Amino acid sequence: MKKQLDFNIQFSNLWTRESFPNCLAGVHAFLEGLGSDVPRHCDPKGENARVCFGCGGCGDPEPVSVYFCLFDTMCGRSAVRLRYDGTLTRMAGMIGDSADWSGKCAVDYTTDFLFGFTGYGYRKVTDPSSFVGEAMASIDAGKPVIAESKADGGGFIAVTGYDGGEAIRSYYAVDQGENRRELIIENMPYDGFKALYFIGDRADPRHTLRDGLERIRLVMENNAEERVWDKGIEQINRLLINPTDEEYSKTDPDNFKELQKRFADTTVNRFNNHTFSV
Repeated sequence: MKKQLDFNIQFSNLWTRESFPNCLAGVHAFLEGLGSDVPRHCDPKGENARVCFGCGGCGDPEPVSVYFCLFDTMCGRSAVRLRYDGTLTRMAGMIGDSADWSGKCAVDYTTDFLFGFTGYGYRKVTDPSSFVGEAMASIDAGKPVIAESKADGGGFIAVTGYDGGEAIRSYYAVDQGENRRELIIENMPYDGFKALYFIGDRADPRHTLRDGLERIRLVMENNAEERVWDKGIEQINRLLINPTDEEYSKTDPDNFKELQKRFADTTVNRFNNHTFSV
């Protein structure tokens, strides 16, 4: 037996496409009837028109991209910063970020908050013996299922159908370089999942904008308490500002490579700023 929901949703194709905030944004847009399979384009009337990447920053963004940016910000993740050596702060660990900036947020602290922020009831099921039957019942009821992967690094997907004893995943993959968007539909075995989240009824939100702002404040205070920028400032001063010509010429090239990598890593900080601004 096979069944698939008409889940024509383009996730926000940013660096955290398989994060919980992004999956929830896609499922939320579907349940609210806000998604569309009509492709959008950046600068549609210009010479460099490209199929929409889902950043949410244009004048006519896809709702799912805006919801992703909202959820990613309200849970506090977009305020997270890493130390110079890449280790996590206390709040980054609580939210579920990681040293590779994946931002999967596979922790109850974040998933429970975001379900409460949207107002959805939910059940988290970790018993593999009930995955197939419960997932089929949810799809039959018209509700996608959010699945957490067992794979290294975790990650989430939206289960949008079933094919016998396998889950179906469908999503749009966008390649702006090739200027194309492709609908991907793939079967996935349930034994690859660690947990399934089943969406319940919608009610008044348990968490508000004020609660989200409080989480952001806690993250920013933790950034300051753990002095996340101090080591970077120290290295910049030592390598680029304070050395004499002789000291500069004798500096170990690996130190410069490390500093260069950390500069490159700050592009993710700018990405976090982008989600916050959207």
